[in-house]
Amino acid sequence: MSTSPSPEQDVFAFRKLARRRAWICPGAGFALIGWKWLGRISYFSGLAALLGAAATAIYPSAALFQATLAAVVVATLLWIVEIIATLNAWPPGDSAVAGSRRYVTGAVVLMLAAAAFGAAMFFSFRLIEIQGQGMAPVVWNGDRLLYHRRVDPAQLQRGAVVLFELPPENNFTEAGTLMLGRIMAVPGDKISLANFRYRVNDSLENPTPPETELPIALNVPRAPQTITVPPDCYFITQDDRETGLDSQVVGWAKLDRIVSTSLFQVQRRPLLARVQ
Repeated sequence: MSTSPSPEQDVFAFRKLARRRAWICPGAGFALIGWKWLGRISYFSGLAALLGAAATAIYPSAALFQATLAAVVVATLLWIVEIIATLNAWPPGDSAVAGSRRYVTGAVVLMLAAAAFGAAMFFSFRLIEIQGQGMAPVVWNGDRLLYHRRVDPAQLQRGAVVLFELPPENNFTEAGTLMLGRIMAVPGDKISLANFRYRVNDSLENPTPPETELPIALNVPRAPQTITVPPDCYFITQDDRETGLDSQVVGWAKLDRIVSTSLFQVQRRPLLARVQ
């Protein structure tokens, strides 16, 4: 002899189904309980957060990161409200259930997209802590930087800040150590020393050599003699003249050893300001 479920059991099963759908796909729980507009907003805010994460992983910028962060906050708050709403929901008519199907059909795609974008963010970005005052006042000792593991050739210009691995011939520390520096000269430039300053292509608008007693790894001659920057190599300086280093001590920053041309501060305002 079969028995039909009680109204209380029907409500319990409906609420359980709504919560399950909310966990699988943001907005599906709202749609099931009849809150269709909130369901749409929740779904598309979650989708915007995922697309923003993907765009940030490929072309990082402070504005894009902040927009993505705002979308994540909105999507998270809506999801919390959705879970609370499903705990107290009552079954609506069949039309509401049918209206939820279009949200549920995107659940698998959304989950796969979340996994792909999460992996992209994980493998595209790294966090480092700066040691030393070589790039002060742009970056101070103890500052944390988020860097994108991608080198944009268009950014490899004079004055750009780059993160690179020290070559074996450097006279500062072990090879492979990451160093932050500013490009002073690019491939083909002619460098010399004149009037206690670097001369690049007959221009004296360049920094003075830093004060250091470390052995020379790369000798820059005095004018009129010059040294030419080889292909795929860059002459690097650091901003602080007292504690900073340059390529005379650490050698060329070689293209295959440059790790990133996009670095962002994570401890100062505005949030994730680009290091320049």
